[in-house]
Amino acid sequence: ITGGNLTLAGNEIKLAGAQLDAGGMNDGGTVHVGGLMHGAAGFSAQGIALANASNVMTNSATTFKADGGIPSPTGGGLGWGNGGEIVLWSDQAMRFKGSISAKGGALGGNGGMAEVSGLTSLGFGGLADLSATNGLNGTLLLDPRNITIVPGAGGLTSVASPSVLELIDPTPGAGEGFGGSMTELANGNIVIAS
Repeated sequence: ITGGNLTLAGNEIKLAGAQLDAGGMNDGGTVHVGGLMHGAAGFSAQGIALANASNVMTNSATTFKADGGIPSPTGGGLGWGNGGEIVLWSDQAMRFKGSISAKGGALGGNGGMAEVSGLTSLGFGGLADLSATNGLNGTLLLDPRNITIVPGAGGLTSVASPSVLELIDPTPGAGEGFGGSMTELANGNIVIAS
């Protein structure tokens, strides 16, 4: 059974401690918050046209899941399946602190696709796991208007311009450079596009 489809729409979306799960016994489903992949036209639910969100904010207690190969409590699901798709889109500001999981099944299946994008500005201080134990890792897309990656002893403390990507190391350590040892690359690919 493929996971379901969750769609959250509104001009301004604030999620504090929300738990959105579209995992499936076979493939993971989809979670769309604020818009579709790349802000594509046609964001709709049940035949009703919906506009993209202007601003999206999540806190660190918010989770998004679209894992594949989830075992059923009644014994179904064999651990095979691809991770699904998770998109958080904003036409203006995106402030993301939370966790995303679109993993492939433990016995087989590829990791999913996730996008966290703010057309004008993006602050990303969360975690994403798009891994696949027995398949190909998935991809995380971060896509603001302009990209600034700054060297130093830690991430940017704030977005000084409305068109800057803020990358924050979620586990900073003493003496580490920006991004630390980059162990976050072990569970997926990161694509940063402008």
